[in-house]
Amino acid sequence: MSPARRNAPAPTPSIKLSMWLPTGFVLLAGMAAYAAVSANALNNAGLSFDEVGYLIKAWWYISGAVMPFSAADAAPTLPVFPFGLGVLQTQIGLAATAARSAMIVLGFMNGVLLYFLCRKLTANSLASAAAVLIFIGSPATSYSFSIVSPVVVVSLLHTIALWLVVLSVGRPQVWRTIIMGVVLATIALLSLDMALPVLFLLVLFMAATGSARWVHGAVIVAVIAAIIGATIVVLPEQFTAFLLNHPLVALLQKLTGLGPITPAIFPPTPNYSALRIIEDAYEAVLLPYGGTLMLCLLLIALTLRGPRVFWIVPIYFLAALAALVVFQTPACDVCMVSAVSQVSAMGALGVAMALAFLARLVRQQKLASAPLMIGGAFLALALNTFAPVLANRDALHSFPAEMMKQPRPGAEQEDIATLMRFIGQNVPPGAEPILLLHKLPALPYAAHMAGRRFPAVSINPLAALRPVPSSLSGARREAALAAIERNGGWTGEALRRWIERDYELILIQDGAISMDPTTAGILGTSFDAAATTEYRGSKLTLYKRKG
Repeated sequence: MSPARRNAPAPTPSIKLSMWLPTGFVLLAGMAAYAAVSANALNNAGLSFDEVGYLIKAWWYISGAVMPFSAADAAPTLPVFPFGLGVLQTQIGLAATAARSAMIVLGFMNGVLLYFLCRKLTANSLASAAAVLIFIGSPATSYSFSIVSPVVVVSLLHTIALWLVVLSVGRPQVWRTIIMGVVLATIALLSLDMALPVLFLLVLFMAATGSARWVHGAVIVAVIAAIIGATIVVLPEQFTAFLLNHPLVALLQKLTGLGPITPAIFPPTPNYSALRIIEDAYEAVLLPYGGTLMLCLLLIALTLRGPRVFWIVPIYFLAALAALVVFQTPACDVCMVSAVSQVSAMGALGVAMALAFLARLVRQQKLASAPLMIGGAFLALALNTFAPVLANRDALHSFPAEMMKQPRPGAEQEDIATLMRFIGQNVPPGAEPILLLHKLPALPYAAHMAGRRFPAVSINPLAALRPVPSSLSGARREAALAAIERNGGWTGEALRRWIERDYELILIQDGAISMDPTTAGILGTSFDAAATTEYRGSKLTLYKRKG
């Protein structure tokens, strides 16, 4: 060491503060933005049918009351998340607010993991903090991480997978490869939307392992096959039908002209035309994540004459977004936004890299880089926050503000408590299962919290209603009706049988379900209206069988 170097003064505390103060400020801003949206969602976001389904089935599965894909629950819900949620419920209780709080904590953990990943790749603390700000501070992501769904779990596993890719670059180890296989299999069993992104992650990991890529790829495929095979052995036979009806498999069947191998068990979804794909890409991806995309594309521009290997990040992110848009299966407007949150950590990683490259260029000009990085991060966050006001669909306009409107804070939980008391007072404990006919997510949740039993089809009856072609008759019609019920659906004929002989207690929301005159007549002559109540303007009538 030269005398000049040896005698150089140590960095003063003020220099260290100049490095960490902006980083701490940006991290605190990200946590504050995340806390604001998540706290609002925790208290004010209305329950959705998806949330209620997960909450109810989680306890049914873990308590052994119902097995997935059995006759009592034939609806196609991937069981991994409900089982995990059920384990959590044994510790925190059954309330939706407790489960949402757990999701919020997982979202925070996701942000911490992302920060250290960005820090490892960029060696720039401020750029890493900016990535976290845009990631968990963006309202679409923070809202998706605050409701009960597999989204935040998939995102956390996705970030873990990115860590495994980075750790395996030039240093592949079999134990990491096995963990990667477990992570990818779990992601695939948590979310139908992630089939193609999982494949992209596999390719990315194989590329990182260098010359041994095919060996490590084979290990991952073997691990995934073993886990899915074990799931098929543990669960009833219908899980095989579920896998064969996977959207990606169904697409391959259509392209090859083979047709469906088994009767379709997924609910009908809209025919995604090119126009609908463009609308989803604009309103559910570009608007709520435009700032993230802008900085990801900036990374490509900054490395045109540099290390183009970093293009892998924005290319993967764009490919994953395209896959989600094209193969998104839930037939709802807001599902696409939440689906993007599963892979938005990769977009945030691109943000960190772009800002780190930009900072280096600015410092080469002997200018301060911190204001530029902070300004760029807040500009991107502002785009993610306010651009959704341009959406045409009501559910996506200013997303997620529309999802968190309540007449007063905590109003829904208070109203649900009133509904729970009504059910608890009028439905005896241990009574036969009660049939719920409604279009209110709060109703099955209130019945569940009151400790009353009901069939799985009562969680969301209208979603399970299936039309039967009028051209079918005789044995063909009977076969179609049986197949619908076997796969978790119901028809007008099934409703008539339920009322005629299957249920002693029926709770009906007025105007929710259309009955043919014969079925309505059976209800009127065989049941008495035992009690009525109102829930948010909807009249609910409890019918008890006469005699």
